[in-house]
Amino acid sequence: ENRLQLIDYSAADLNTRGWISQKGSVLRSRSVSNRLFSVSDDELQVIDATDRDHPKVTARLTLALNITDFLVLQNGYGVQVTESDGKYTLRAVSLSDPESSKAVSETTPDDTSYSGAFVNGNLVYVVSNAYNYGIYPMMSYRPYGYGKTKIQVIDFSAPASPVKRGKIEVDGSYYMAMNNTVSIYPYYSSGQILQMNGNKLIFPYSAGYYGPVLYATDAATGTVTKSEETSKPQSGVRVIDLSDADTPKVLSELSLDITNGSGYFLNGTKLYFSYGTDIGYDEKKRPQSKYYLGRIDLSDPSKPLQLASINIPGTCIGTDKTGTYAFTVNTEWGSNWSQSFTFNSVKLADDKALLMSEVKLGSYFSSSFIADGMVYLSGSGIMPIDISNPEKLTVYETGLKDSWASILSVKNRKIFASVSGGIACYNASNPANLTLDEITEHYGYSRVAFSSDKAYIPMGYYGVWVKSLN
Repeated sequence: ENRLQLIDYSAADLNTRGWISQKGSVLRSRSVSNRLFSVSDDELQVIDATDRDHPKVTARLTLALNITDFLVLQNGYGVQVTESDGKYTLRAVSLSDPESSKAVSETTPDDTSYSGAFVNGNLVYVVSNAYNYGIYPMMSYRPYGYGKTKIQVIDFSAPASPVKRGKIEVDGSYYMAMNNTVSIYPYYSSGQILQMNGNKLIFPYSAGYYGPVLYATDAATGTVTKSEETSKPQSGVRVIDLSDADTPKVLSELSLDITNGSGYFLNGTKLYFSYGTDIGYDEKKRPQSKYYLGRIDLSDPSKPLQLASINIPGTCIGTDKTGTYAFTVNTEWGSNWSQSFTFNSVKLADDKALLMSEVKLGSYFSSSFIADGMVYLSGSGIMPIDISNPEKLTVYETGLKDSWASILSVKNRKIFASVSGGIACYNASNPANLTLDEITEHYGYSRVAFSSDKAYIPMGYYGVWVKSLN
């Protein structure tokens, strides 16, 4: 909580008097007669300080909103997610005025934290996290960091009067709301939630991040202590069903016989991930690994089915629309301890991967995005790769090579990326020559929302950057 404190002073003493709460960090105040004007990041307040022990706010004016996320609904409205003093508010606004300070409604989620959200038509699934949640019953699985993730459904079908619907808790700390508008981070092994067919959320968990810890309770005293008994760390996938918005439920859970899954992504109703196994050292004592593509069939989400894993060259970053071809990034040892990198296309058939095309990469890339028949790698610059013919890959060297960039999203050959100068939009109509379309001098948040013809990027106190996709 931020406050303006009144202090009386004299040559000999200081005396604290009353105080006033204010949204945002208080920057300065001025007095005029018995009135005070107090300015913060968020608002201007007028204060009646006649009674200095009990000052009163007589008027306030919002100066700026800290917009940390923006959601596009089906009904022509958007939702600003604003933060002030650690508290989040969902504000419904018309898409014609996405950074309006006058919302048609304001809703506060039940939990104070905000880790992201999913949109399903006019329903919003708000993700929040609670840490140090307490000790769980004996024989239960305790998530890493004592975390719980909560999903709350808020219905914006009537934007002026949104309705809080059901909510559900899930073990583990999840903070990455993954949908088809965000980049794939192939080396991330935890914290990802994926959305399938609108009303299903997929929660992968992996050993080391989410491990079983057993507890014993003394019947006489009720004291709970950690048991010395341990179990083998477990990995798996949990499916949450939100088709009944008032009563979300755990639909199914599947345990996996792997320990280090990463880079989860969906193609239709099939979940993919990568994992590696150590296979020893080469003659120079350098570690070697063998990589696999894990697959889970979720066509019947109540009965997930683990398919055979496939040996692949490196870590998978996506597939083509049919799931026939998979694309990987591989790391190999060069001379001494140097490394070289390749991008590969493999054809999947009969639980095997046949290498169809391989191209060398000049440097390491940390994230990727597949859109419009292209793969866009980012990290050490942005590198477009044409995958329209998966058996003959084409790499385009661009002027962005070796300059830091992290792709946020791509649509209609418009690349939105965090760069050293802020957030940039590049035109990829000619992938061999990316051109800078526009750049903001402010850093925003790592999500981009899309309507049919516009992109919306939340920029904190600088509002919402709206960019045409035409």
